[in-house]
Amino acid sequence: MLSIREQINYVNSLIAQAEKNLRSRIEGTLIVSKRIKSVQYYHQYYENGLRKRIYLKKTQDKTIRKLAQTEYDNAFLKDAKDLLGTLEILKPLNADRDEALLYDELSSSYDKLSPERKSLVIPYVLPRVEYTERWLSKEYANKGVSRDITSFMTENGENVRSKSEKIIADKLHSMGIPYRYEEELCLQGMYVHPDFTLLDPHKRKVYYYEHFGMMQDPEYCRNALIRIAKYERAGYRLGREFFCTFESEENPLDIKMLETKFSFLKS
Repeated sequence: MLSIREQINYVNSLIAQAEKNLRSRIEGTLIVSKRIKSVQYYHQYYENGLRKRIYLKKTQDKTIRKLAQTEYDNAFLKDAKDLLGTLEILKPLNADRDEALLYDELSSSYDKLSPERKSLVIPYVLPRVEYTERWLSKEYANKGVSRDITSFMTENGENVRSKSEKIIADKLHSMGIPYRYEEELCLQGMYVHPDFTLLDPHKRKVYYYEHFGMMQDPEYCRNALIRIAKYERAGYRLGREFFCTFESEENPLDIKMLETKFSFLKS
């Protein structure tokens, strides 16, 4: 969880970015006019007390985007400074404040924009839904499941290596928890592929999850303990940033326990 001081530092860094962008702003506002099959843009400004409106051609895309960004920057700056005032009040009280609120408030100015305006600006903080969509759509390095081995198809359309992994993936999917399968992760210079990388879209944080499904095998069990220790040494604490489930022939995967374990990530 981000402390109040860390949240203040984060907001201040975004304010500095917005103020820097506004130094090269274009005076005036962008008028967006929707037509049946197209969108038209106008630059509205005042000159000698008179309002002027100039039609912007598609070739003036840079100006269109700059005007849209300037309006968004101004709205974002107001919201960010209001939030900063609230955080400064809380700082001497040593109070906790969920960072999920931080991201929701900082993304509100972008969330209020029309789809046409959203396509023109670069947001400082994305709303939760759009952040999740981008995270899910982004390509990532993974181990890959060979067609030469037995695999199982999840509801999300991935091939996974075991029936238990399919059950886990389908449960995460039904709970609305965004995940990536076997995404590459560097642990102190060594690359591993956690079974699942989970996203908390509220706090913009990822967690790593390994399922150890052959604990009846002494050698497998020994390797599992070594792997868990590697995560711990790299700073991924068990039950905090890193999670495990275990299974053996006598003790199958407990899907109810899985649901309880990750209930804090449910959408």
